[in-house]
Amino acid sequence: MPIRFGVKLMLDEQSVLHIESSAMSDKIQNSANIWEKHKEGIVLAIVVMVGGVVRFLSARDNLWFDEIWSVNFARSMRSVWDVFRIQHDNNHILNTLCLYYFGTGDDWPRYRLLSLTAGTLSVFLIGYLAFRRGFAEGLIASMLAALSYPLIVYSSEARGYAPAILCALVAYLALLNFHRGPTLLRAGVFWIFCVAGFLSHLTFLLVFVGFAAYSFFCEMKSASLTKSLRNLTGLYVIPLGFIVLYGVFFVRDMAIGGGQHITDFAGRLSVFLSPVAGVFPGSALGIVLSAVVFAAVAAWILLGERKSLPDGVFFATVLIVIPLIAFAFPLKFFGARYLAVLLPFLYLMISALLGRMAARNKTGFIVSAVLVCALMLGNIARISDQVAIGRGKYLDAVRYIMEQSTTSPVVIATDAPLRNEMVIDFYKSFIPSAKKIYYVSPRDAWGEGQKKPEWLVTHHAFHPGYVPPFYIGDGNDRYALVQIFPSANLISGWSWYLYQKS
Repeated sequence: MPIRFGVKLMLDEQSVLHIESSAMSDKIQNSANIWEKHKEGIVLAIVVMVGGVVRFLSARDNLWFDEIWSVNFARSMRSVWDVFRIQHDNNHILNTLCLYYFGTGDDWPRYRLLSLTAGTLSVFLIGYLAFRRGFAEGLIASMLAALSYPLIVYSSEARGYAPAILCALVAYLALLNFHRGPTLLRAGVFWIFCVAGFLSHLTFLLVFVGFAAYSFFCEMKSASLTKSLRNLTGLYVIPLGFIVLYGVFFVRDMAIGGGQHITDFAGRLSVFLSPVAGVFPGSALGIVLSAVVFAAVAAWILLGERKSLPDGVFFATVLIVIPLIAFAFPLKFFGARYLAVLLPFLYLMISALLGRMAARNKTGFIVSAVLVCALMLGNIARISDQVAIGRGKYLDAVRYIMEQSTTSPVVIATDAPLRNEMVIDFYKSFIPSAKKIYYVSPRDAWGEGQKKPEWLVTHHAFHPGYVPPFYIGDGNDRYALVQIFPSANLISGWSWYLYQKS
């Protein structure tokens, strides 16, 4: 009897273990099935959340000069229609309207609400479009977009670039769907987001040219000329009509605020593409990496995308032809942000290239994984600096001047009156001090003016090798460097160097 009981007990234990093992296997199998069915959605949910958090953290730093300029435009308005009377290239219509309603207080992310929302949604759309090509492409594009240093910068400042990028992605998706099956709804979405794109920023024109090239080659395949003309007319008559009106009544007399003076081809190429790798544009590494990335993407478009003529034409237009024209054309000003609207399509092509490489063989997979990790690590390093330091510590700098001044009013000279004085005036309103600020020309530091400046404020864009002078001036008018308020941004903002009369 004891033997039988012992055998039965052992059998029962084995049955329980078998049941538990079967249950565990079922759970693993169910998890695998859920992953297989919903892996794209799971990846997109994670990267959008990560991308949104990083963008919000980046939006907590001080507003910089261009943002403050836009805030001042918004504060000068008495109604929403006044936005069209401000004919200035720093008036990005949709952004200015957002600032008109939300631009108050020292809650800096509130000023950037439009860009934050647009930038986060753009991460989703870049991933969604890439997943239509394949899982590897979608995974790579999603990760790169979520942790893209330049996209994070544009998505966390009160400017029109992030909304323009979102509009470009939605319009592109509507365009793809329209040419697969024309409907009034798809055409309407295309119209709305093209108009919104131009109202976000005029550089939307760069991607709009690509849209037109895509549509033309799509309709070339149609056997019916009448149908093709109807489709092209239906798609473009409203956006083109808006462009004409917008150009005549707003753009024609637009004032240009200025920008970077970069004239050489290599410099412009580097300014555009170096931040994509998280590398300083002016460095030899930045120039080499930019040339390699541009050549690799161009080669992939010309070779890998040639099987799909409309897609190949679109990407060749927006990532080869237009950048080459921008790099070579004698523009008075050039900056990375001028080509920002093209960045989503750059990431789509990088992901297509690396995804195809990963699928080829084991070596291709390893090389692709290493390149993706290198890109992400370079961007994460820059993002870390952006979150910790930001575009500049202007509020702290103005507070330091007000607290350390020995005279009243506080007399300041700067190396860039328009830029620095506008920023000082903006942040002075957030500091409870009865002291007034009086500005003089920098030459009055050594001239015979009655009011000698106690402070000199100089500025410099981020440069890893820049060392400011410790003293400026000579004799009785000598100014000593007393404080540095840094900026870590490759695209926006600058460092301030405060000199006090010794």
